[in-house]
Amino acid sequence: GDATAVEPLVTCLEDSDVDVQRHAVLALGYVGDERALVKLDQLSACLADRKSAGNVEIAGAAEEVATAIRKRV
Repeated sequence: GDATAVEPLVTCLEDSDVDVQRHAVLALGYVGDERALVKLDQLSACLADRKSAGNVEIAGAAEEVATAIRKRV
């Protein structure tokens, strides 16, 4: 993955569009850079409290990606 993509992707995690968030989470998983961990953890915790299906899905994906990145580091 391209490490220069981390900051723009992290910014996309704050987008109001759940599709943008979802794609950003998946792309951050592909890049695998530990700089994304804090934001992924925050996103997961924040969205897990909101019970819509899209939020729960993205929260779970963010948690899985963060776990995968931690295993690589």
